[in-house]
Amino acid sequence: MKIDKLEVESVEQVTSPSFKKTKSLRPFFVLFSVLGLLVILTVFVYRLPMTNPFVKSVASIIPYPAATVDGSIITMRTYILEHEALTQYLKTTGYDEMPSDDVLQQTILDALINKTVIRKLAVQNGVKIDQDLVDQYYQDVVDGQTSEDDFTKELSDTFGWSKTDFKKRIVESIVLALQMSDFVSKDETLQAPARAKVEQVYDRLKAGEDFITVANEINAQSVTSFETDLGYQNVSDLPEEWKVVKDIPVGDLPEIIELEQGYAIATITDRIEAAEDSQIHLMAVMIPKTTLEDLVSEYLEGAKVRYFVQ
Repeated sequence: MKIDKLEVESVEQVTSPSFKKTKSLRPFFVLFSVLGLLVILTVFVYRLPMTNPFVKSVASIIPYPAATVDGSIITMRTYILEHEALTQYLKTTGYDEMPSDDVLQQTILDALINKTVIRKLAVQNGVKIDQDLVDQYYQDVVDGQTSEDDFTKELSDTFGWSKTDFKKRIVESIVLALQMSDFVSKDETLQAPARAKVEQVYDRLKAGEDFITVANEINAQSVTSFETDLGYQNVSDLPEEWKVVKDIPVGDLPEIIELEQGYAIATITDRIEAAEDSQIHLMAVMIPKTTLEDLVSEYLEGAKVRYFVQ
Protein backbone atom coordinates (compact mmCIF):
# COMPACT_ATOMS: atom_id res chain seq x y z
CA MET A 1 0.00 0.00 0.00
CA LYS A 2 2.83 2.42 0.65
CA ILE A 3 4.11 1.92 -2.85
CA ASP A 4 0.70 2.79 -4.27
CA LYS A 5 0.57 5.95 -2.18
CA LEU A 6 3.97 7.05 -3.43
CA GLU A 7 2.90 6.50 -7.03
CA VAL A 8 -0.21 8.61 -6.52
CA GLU A 9 1.80 11.40 -4.90
CA SER A 10 4.30 11.33 -7.78
CA VAL A 11 1.52 11.67 -10.32
CA GLU A 12 0.04 14.53 -8.34
CA GLN A 13 3.40 16.30 -8.30
CA VAL A 14 3.93 15.86 -12.04
CA THR A 15 0.50 17.24 -12.87
CA SER A 16 0.67 20.06 -10.35
CA PRO A 17 -0.53 23.56 -11.47
CA SER A 18 2.96 25.06 -11.27
CA PHE A 19 4.35 22.49 -13.71
CA LYS A 20 1.46 23.04 -16.11
CA LYS A 21 2.05 26.79 -16.01
CA THR A 22 5.77 26.39 -16.73
CA LYS A 23 5.04 24.07 -19.63
CA SER A 24 2.47 26.46 -21.13
CA LEU A 25 4.90 29.40 -20.92
CA ARG A 26 7.73 27.58 -22.69
CA PRO A 27 6.60 28.54 -26.26
CA PHE A 28 6.48 32.19 -25.18
CA PHE A 29 10.04 32.02 -23.88
CA VAL A 30 11.16 30.57 -27.23
CA LEU A 31 9.23 33.25 -29.12
CA PHE A 32 10.67 36.07 -27.02
CA SER A 33 14.16 34.67 -27.46
CA VAL A 34 13.78 34.57 -31.23
CA LEU A 35 12.35 38.08 -31.30
CA GLY A 36 15.15 39.31 -29.10
CA LEU A 37 17.73 37.77 -31.42
CA LEU A 38 16.09 39.41 -34.45
CA VAL A 39 16.11 42.78 -32.72
CA ILE A 40 19.81 42.43 -31.94
CA LEU A 41 20.58 41.34 -35.52
CA THR A 42 18.58 44.26 -36.90
CA VAL A 43 20.47 46.77 -34.78
CA PHE A 44 23.82 45.41 -35.97
CA VAL A 45 22.76 45.21 -39.64
CA TYR A 46 21.69 48.85 -39.80
CA ARG A 47 24.48 50.28 -37.63
CA LEU A 48 27.55 48.43 -38.85
CA PRO A 49 29.21 49.32 -42.19
CA MET A 50 27.83 47.56 -45.26
CA THR A 51 31.26 46.08 -45.89
CA ASN A 52 31.18 44.24 -42.54
CA PRO A 53 31.22 40.46 -43.15
CA PHE A 54 28.63 39.93 -40.42
CA VAL A 55 26.21 42.37 -42.07
CA LYS A 56 26.71 40.73 -45.48
CA SER A 57 26.11 37.26 -44.03
CA VAL A 58 22.94 38.22 -42.17
CA ALA A 59 21.56 40.25 -45.10
CA SER A 60 22.08 37.28 -47.42
CA ILE A 61 19.76 35.21 -45.21
CA ILE A 62 17.20 37.69 -43.87
CA PRO A 63 15.57 40.06 -46.42
CA TYR A 64 16.07 43.28 -44.50
CA PRO A 65 14.82 46.28 -46.51
CA ALA A 66 17.20 48.99 -47.68
CA ALA A 67 14.23 50.92 -49.10
CA THR A 68 10.62 50.35 -50.08
CA VAL A 69 8.55 51.79 -52.92
CA ASP A 70 4.83 51.48 -52.30
CA GLY A 71 5.46 48.27 -50.39
CA SER A 72 7.92 46.77 -52.89
CA ILE A 73 11.11 45.92 -51.01
CA ILE A 74 14.63 46.68 -52.17
CA THR A 75 16.61 44.33 -49.95
CA MET A 76 19.82 45.05 -48.11
CA ARG A 77 21.40 42.16 -49.99
CA THR A 78 20.61 43.83 -53.34
CA TYR A 79 21.92 47.15 -52.06
CA ILE A 80 25.15 45.58 -50.72
CA LEU A 81 25.79 43.76 -54.02
CA GLU A 82 25.35 46.99 -55.97
CA HIS A 83 27.55 48.87 -53.51
CA GLU A 84 30.34 46.29 -53.84
CA ALA A 85 30.14 46.33 -57.64
CA LEU A 86 30.24 50.12 -57.88
CA THR A 87 33.07 50.40 -55.36
CA GLN A 88 35.13 47.76 -57.16
CA TYR A 89 34.49 49.47 -60.49
CA LEU A 90 35.67 52.84 -59.19
CA LYS A 91 38.80 51.29 -57.70
CA THR A 92 39.75 49.24 -60.76
CA THR A 93 39.16 52.09 -63.20
CA GLY A 94 41.62 54.36 -61.43
CA TYR A 95 39.47 57.03 -59.81
CA ASP A 96 41.80 59.35 -57.90
CA GLU A 97 39.18 60.34 -55.37
CA MET A 98 36.33 58.07 -54.32
CA PRO A 99 32.88 59.67 -53.92
CA SER A 100 31.67 60.10 -50.35
CA ASP A 101 29.61 57.33 -48.76
CA ASP A 102 26.54 59.57 -48.89
CA VAL A 103 26.92 60.13 -52.63
CA LEU A 104 27.50 56.43 -53.30
CA GLN A 105 24.52 55.46 -51.18
CA GLN A 106 22.13 57.90 -52.82
CA THR A 107 23.35 57.02 -56.30
CA ILE A 108 22.75 53.32 -55.69
CA LEU A 109 19.37 53.82 -54.02
CA ASP A 110 18.16 56.14 -56.79
CA ALA A 111 19.13 53.56 -59.43
CA LEU A 112 17.45 50.70 -57.53
CA ILE A 113 14.31 52.75 -56.92
CA ASN A 114 14.08 53.68 -60.61
CA LYS A 115 14.47 50.01 -61.57
CA THR A 116 11.72 49.08 -59.13
CA VAL A 117 9.36 51.72 -60.52
CA ILE A 118 10.01 50.59 -64.12
CA ARG A 119 9.20 47.01 -63.13
CA LYS A 120 5.99 48.16 -61.44
CA LEU A 121 5.00 50.22 -64.49
CA ALA A 122 5.74 47.25 -66.74
CA VAL A 123 3.44 45.03 -64.68
CA GLN A 124 0.71 47.68 -64.70
CA ASN A 125 0.89 47.92 -68.49
CA GLY A 126 1.31 44.22 -69.21
CA VAL A 127 4.84 44.55 -70.60
CA LYS A 128 6.87 41.39 -70.01
CA ILE A 129 10.59 41.15 -70.51
CA ASP A 130 11.54 39.47 -73.79
CA GLN A 131 14.19 36.87 -73.02
CA ASP A 132 15.18 36.67 -76.69
CA LEU A 133 16.00 40.37 -76.60
CA VAL A 134 18.03 39.81 -73.42
CA ASP A 135 20.08 37.11 -75.12
CA GLN A 136 20.50 39.23 -78.25
CA TYR A 137 21.58 42.30 -76.28
CA TYR A 138 24.12 40.25 -74.35
CA GLN A 139 25.44 38.75 -77.57
CA ASP A 140 25.76 42.22 -79.13
CA VAL A 141 27.85 43.28 -76.13
CA VAL A 142 30.04 40.19 -76.41
CA ASP A 143 30.48 40.69 -80.17
CA GLY A 144 32.00 44.07 -79.43
CA GLN A 145 34.68 42.47 -77.23
CA THR A 146 37.79 40.52 -78.08
CA SER A 147 36.18 37.29 -76.89
CA GLU A 148 33.53 36.15 -74.42
CA ASP A 149 36.21 34.74 -72.14
CA ASP A 150 37.99 38.09 -72.03
CA PHE A 151 34.69 39.82 -71.39
CA THR A 152 33.70 37.55 -68.50
CA LYS A 153 37.16 38.00 -66.99
CA GLU A 154 36.78 41.77 -67.24
CA LEU A 155 33.37 41.52 -65.56
CA SER A 156 34.93 39.57 -62.71
CA ASP A 157 37.91 41.90 -62.34
CA THR A 158 35.93 45.14 -62.64
CA PHE A 159 32.65 44.35 -60.89
CA GLY A 160 33.11 40.96 -59.29
CA TRP A 161 30.30 39.63 -61.50
CA SER A 162 29.74 36.44 -63.44
CA LYS A 163 28.09 36.35 -66.86
CA THR A 164 24.80 35.44 -65.16
CA ASP A 165 25.14 38.39 -62.77
CA PHE A 166 25.69 40.76 -65.69
CA LYS A 167 22.64 39.48 -67.55
CA LYS A 168 20.44 39.64 -64.46
CA ARG A 169 21.54 42.99 -63.07
CA ILE A 170 22.36 44.97 -66.19
CA VAL A 171 21.04 43.44 -69.40
CA GLU A 172 17.57 42.56 -68.12
CA SER A 173 17.14 46.04 -66.64
CA ILE A 174 18.25 47.72 -69.87
CA VAL A 175 16.05 45.53 -72.06
CA LEU A 176 12.97 46.07 -69.88
CA ALA A 177 13.63 49.83 -69.91
CA LEU A 178 13.95 49.75 -73.73
CA GLN A 179 10.73 47.76 -74.04
CA MET A 180 8.93 50.18 -71.75
CA SER A 181 10.32 53.20 -73.63
CA ASP A 182 9.02 51.73 -76.88
CA PHE A 183 5.63 51.03 -75.29
CA VAL A 184 5.35 54.57 -73.91
CA SER A 185 6.36 56.12 -77.24
CA LYS A 186 3.64 54.19 -79.13
CA ASP A 187 0.83 54.31 -76.58
CA GLU A 188 -1.88 56.67 -77.86
CA THR A 189 -3.30 57.37 -74.40
CA LEU A 190 0.06 58.34 -72.94
CA GLN A 191 0.91 60.47 -75.97
CA ALA A 192 -2.49 62.16 -76.20
CA PRO A 193 -1.32 65.42 -74.50
CA ALA A 194 1.66 65.78 -76.86
CA ARG A 195 -0.50 64.94 -79.87
CA ALA A 196 -3.10 67.51 -78.83
CA LYS A 197 -0.42 70.18 -78.42
CA VAL A 198 1.18 69.59 -81.81
CA GLU A 199 -2.25 69.71 -83.47
CA GLN A 200 -2.93 73.07 -81.80
CA VAL A 201 0.37 74.41 -83.12
CA TYR A 202 -0.40 73.00 -86.58
CA ASP A 203 -3.76 74.80 -86.58
CA ARG A 204 -2.05 78.10 -85.68
CA LEU A 205 0.37 77.72 -88.58
CA LYS A 206 -2.41 76.72 -90.98
CA ALA A 207 -4.29 79.85 -89.90
CA GLY A 208 -1.38 81.95 -91.17
CA GLU A 209 0.82 82.69 -88.14
CA ASP A 210 4.50 83.16 -88.93
CA PHE A 211 6.28 79.81 -88.83
CA ILE A 212 9.58 81.01 -87.35
CA THR A 213 7.86 83.08 -84.64
CA VAL A 214 5.63 80.18 -83.55
CA ALA A 215 8.46 77.66 -83.80
CA ASN A 216 10.79 79.76 -81.65
CA GLU A 217 8.05 80.15 -79.03
CA ILE A 218 7.21 76.44 -78.84
CA ASN A 219 10.77 75.13 -79.13
CA ALA A 220 11.88 77.34 -76.24
CA GLN A 221 9.29 75.71 -73.97
CA SER A 222 11.00 72.31 -74.08
CA VAL A 223 13.48 71.28 -71.40
CA THR A 224 16.05 70.82 -74.13
CA SER A 225 15.38 73.82 -76.35
CA PHE A 226 15.13 72.70 -79.96
CA GLU A 227 16.66 74.69 -82.79
CA THR A 228 14.10 76.09 -85.20
CA ASP A 229 16.60 76.53 -88.03
CA LEU A 230 18.01 73.14 -89.01
CA GLY A 231 20.05 74.63 -91.82
CA TYR A 232 20.54 73.27 -95.32
CA GLN A 233 20.03 69.53 -95.57
CA ASN A 234 20.86 67.17 -98.42
CA VAL A 235 17.56 65.72 -99.62
CA SER A 236 19.18 62.33 -100.18
CA ASP A 237 20.39 62.23 -96.56
CA LEU A 238 17.04 62.94 -94.92
CA PRO A 239 15.87 60.21 -92.50
CA GLU A 240 12.82 58.26 -93.65
CA GLU A 241 10.48 60.11 -91.28
CA TRP A 242 11.46 63.47 -92.83
CA LYS A 243 10.94 62.41 -96.45
CA VAL A 244 7.51 64.13 -96.48
CA VAL A 245 9.26 67.52 -96.77
CA LYS A 246 11.55 66.74 -99.68
CA ASP A 247 9.07 67.58 -102.45
CA ILE A 248 6.90 70.30 -100.87
CA PRO A 249 6.94 73.83 -102.30
CA VAL A 250 8.81 76.50 -100.35
CA GLY A 251 6.64 77.78 -97.50
CA ASP A 252 4.12 74.92 -97.53
CA LEU A 253 3.26 72.72 -94.54
CA PRO A 254 3.36 68.93 -94.91
CA GLU A 255 1.48 66.65 -92.53
CA ILE A 256 2.58 66.31 -88.89
CA ILE A 257 5.69 64.11 -88.63
CA GLU A 258 5.73 61.46 -85.90
CA LEU A 259 9.20 60.61 -84.61
CA GLU A 260 10.26 58.18 -81.91
CA GLN A 261 11.04 61.07 -79.55
CA GLY A 262 8.23 63.44 -80.49
CA TYR A 263 6.16 65.19 -83.12
CA ALA A 264 7.49 67.68 -85.66
CA ILE A 265 6.05 70.26 -88.03
CA ALA A 266 8.44 71.31 -90.78
CA THR A 267 8.66 73.72 -93.65
CA ILE A 268 11.35 74.77 -96.10
CA THR A 269 12.41 78.33 -96.87
CA ASP A 270 14.74 77.64 -99.79
CA ARG A 271 15.55 74.89 -102.24
CA ILE A 272 18.75 74.31 -104.23
CA GLU A 273 18.23 71.88 -107.08
CA ALA A 274 21.36 69.96 -108.04
CA ALA A 275 20.41 66.48 -109.21
CA GLU A 276 21.44 64.03 -106.48
CA ASP A 277 22.88 66.81 -104.33
CA SER A 278 19.66 68.84 -104.01
CA GLN A 279 19.37 70.72 -100.72
CA ILE A 280 16.55 72.29 -98.74
CA HIS A 281 16.70 74.90 -95.98
CA LEU A 282 14.70 73.22 -93.21
CA MET A 283 12.76 74.83 -90.38
CA ALA A 284 10.97 72.80 -87.70
CA VAL A 285 8.95 73.01 -84.52
CA MET A 286 9.26 70.03 -82.15
CA ILE A 287 6.86 68.73 -79.50
CA PRO A 288 8.54 66.07 -77.33
CA LYS A 289 6.60 62.94 -76.46
CA THR A 290 5.96 61.71 -72.96
CA THR A 291 8.92 59.50 -72.05
CA LEU A 292 9.53 56.63 -69.67
CA GLU A 293 11.53 59.05 -67.52
CA ASP A 294 8.45 61.29 -67.31
CA LEU A 295 6.34 58.33 -66.16
CA VAL A 296 8.90 57.32 -63.52
CA SER A 297 9.10 60.88 -62.16
CA GLU A 298 5.32 61.16 -62.12
CA TYR A 299 5.00 57.83 -60.31
CA LEU A 300 7.56 58.80 -57.68
CA GLU A 301 5.79 62.10 -56.99
CA GLY A 302 2.83 60.16 -55.62
CA ALA A 303 4.67 57.10 -54.31
CA LYS A 304 5.47 56.25 -50.71
CA VAL A 305 9.24 55.75 -50.62
CA ARG A 306 10.93 54.80 -47.36
CA TYR A 307 14.67 54.58 -46.73
CA PHE A 308 16.06 52.23 -44.09
CA VAL A 309 19.76 52.78 -44.63
CA GLN A 310 21.21 56.02 -43.36
